[in-house]
Amino acid sequence: MKKKSLICAALAIIMLTVSCSKKETEKVAQIVKESAIEKVTAPNYNEMVLVQGGTFKMGNNVGENEEKPVHDVTVSDFYIGKYEVTVQRWFEYLKELEKKDFDKAKKYTTESVNYATNDSLQIVTIKDIVDSNCQPENIFLYEAVDFCNWLSEKEGLKPCYKIDTNMQDPNYLRENDTQNYLVICDFKANGYRLPTEAEWEFAAKGGNKSRGFKYSGSNNIDDVAWYSGNSGGNSRKKQPVGTKKPNELGIYDMSGNVWEWCYGLFSYDNNYYTACKNLGTVANPTGPTSGNFRVFRGGDLCSGDYECRVTHIGLWPAYGICDFGVRLARTP
Repeated sequence: MKKKSLICAALAIIMLTVSCSKKETEKVAQIVKESAIEKVTAPNYNEMVLVQGGTFKMGNNVGENEEKPVHDVTVSDFYIGKYEVTVQRWFEYLKELEKKDFDKAKKYTTESVNYATNDSLQIVTIKDIVDSNCQPENIFLYEAVDFCNWLSEKEGLKPCYKIDTNMQDPNYLRENDTQNYLVICDFKANGYRLPTEAEWEFAAKGGNKSRGFKYSGSNNIDDVAWYSGNSGGNSRKKQPVGTKKPNELGIYDMSGNVWEWCYGLFSYDNNYYTACKNLGTVANPTGPTSGNFRVFRGGDLCSGDYECRVTHIGLWPAYGICDFGVRLARTP
């Protein structure tokens, strides 16, 4: 009986196919073909790139004062995200976070991932957010650090960050945030973390494969970045990650789209550049132990080409911007 039913079903499909016009049949075949291609070529947004360590010239003698002087820095092997963290990934994070701390989850929402009036988390569909593979904006430091620890624990890795609630951190204060705590990173842990400023610049320059480009992957910014020149200066007009050309290491969007947090402080009196000026080659610097600013890199959709250079340093709270995103790093 079962065999008879299968035969009847097969005959019905054949008859339906014959009755369809040639144009309709070709349309169905094209849809199937496109779906197959999409499944094969869809990028893995969790992918990490191994950056082999080396020594490079950090900084820029003709840039801003905070980029000077150029000095030798050595970094060890590390992993860095091939793509920036996406809206979809942030949505998944908040869905799990709300089970433990609903108030924190609501606080960590962004323009593209927030709560409806019935307190259900949603990915907001607006004309300027192309899809869930864009970058969530307005991610601040504590949120980025908590996300790194969450993902580490989720994948059975040792978390890198500790937020010391007994220590006030004078270097970082989110608006209306009274929890101004000290963030400590264990670089020996194998979990996810933010890249150091040195790691970020080394990776953005193409690591040991660097060809000396001004932007991450090209001297022509339009090849590799979404910025004010091709986005209309609209910070909400996000583009999906990986739509521009990658740099020499196959990493996308290190110039433009959203500013990316680095782990490190900045002080005009005690930064990488002044501290390293007379020390020769410095190995694996993590930044000064005190400073007035937090560091972020890469430029965003409102940035001009000058700010998207691989050596340009963004400083919070010196800049009145909020278009912060996250690119993950790991110690092997």
